[in-house]
Amino acid sequence: MHDKALVLEQYGTKKHLQTRINIHNLYSQAPFSFTQWALNQISLSGSEKALDAGCGSGGWLFPLAERLSQNGGSVVGLDLSEGMLAGIQAQASRYSNVELKVGDVQKLPFRDDSFYLVMANFMLYHVPDIEIAVRELKRVLKPGGQLIAATSSQSSMSVLWDIHLACQRKAGIEEKIVLRSVPTMRFSLENGSDFLRPHFDWFESKLLYDVLKFKESQPLMDYYASLLMKRGDTEHEVSDEHWRKVYGLVRHQVDEIINQQGCFSLPKTAGFFVACKVAN
Repeated sequence: MHDKALVLEQYGTKKHLQTRINIHNLYSQAPFSFTQWALNQISLSGSEKALDAGCGSGGWLFPLAERLSQNGGSVVGLDLSEGMLAGIQAQASRYSNVELKVGDVQKLPFRDDSFYLVMANFMLYHVPDIEIAVRELKRVLKPGGQLIAATSSQSSMSVLWDIHLACQRKAGIEEKIVLRSVPTMRFSLENGSDFLRPHFDWFESKLLYDVLKFKESQPLMDYYASLLMKRGDTEHEVSDEHWRKVYGLVRHQVDEIINQQGCFSLPKTAGFFVACKVAN
């Protein structure tokens, strides 16, 4: 999934990403969204110039723009996908302090020391060379500026992933074909520090534990389908018929759990790193 072409395929439009965002918003048990929780912990005067690298469907871009609109601040939303940006152009046009730009986080089209705040949320695990991306994110930060990099735990959503793997085996598909399709493992709460430590003198992490609860299977299956879990090792061809069989097996097991327990609980752990670019 971290191949550039595959990223563009899944994120060519905001459909799949927006499906997951909507389901998190509707079925999470925390009384606030992860985005709201995270932004509330970032100290901002409102006058900052910010970059949202990998802005996607604008889930972070527009809430941040609201916070920066009171005191002259602005934010650039950058994404690799022209289709994704086209999908949020109308919404962006309603903000005088939002600019959209197509670009690659591995080669940011900005001068050194351009932004006080840089966000790279739930996207670094898709980047082919994470180390280069982190170096670029630091380069465009002003001295004293902050990098916010949100991601998930490797154990997050493990209940659904375990069901998927069991059903995949039952359908006769080799496990190795899809293990690489869990991109979070590339930059997670567990290993993200390994990428930040060579570039930042100090940083911290903050965690939020939550759970998604489903009383019917369809929303969960919409979420599952949007993940495109089959996209991983493209050297192995698996027929659509096999994947439909896996989907049916997963749905059957989810329905059984809901019938027995009254709901399907999907624990999730997410958080973010805050790294500061120390002034020389």
